Amino acid sequence: MLSRGEASKIEGLARTAPGAELLNRLDIARVVGIGDMDLQLDGGTHVANTGEIGRLELIGFENKGSRRKRIEISVE
Repeated sequence: MLSRGEASKIEGLARTAPGAELLNRLDIARVVGIGDMDLQLDGGTHVANTGEIGRLELIGFENKGSRRKRIEISVE
């Protein structure tokens, strides 16, 4: 959890126009990091317990550039 000011200083945190608009409306931003691979503003759906999601299966992974990765996941 970061203040809007702290989050705004992180380059590329909000990578889309809707993400930037969301960041401008928040007082506190939830930021999600995946190891040293990715860090970005969390604008997703939240669950109370990961058991609500079900089983995840990694379908694919693409390197889209030096700091851009795309993963495809199937939810059962």
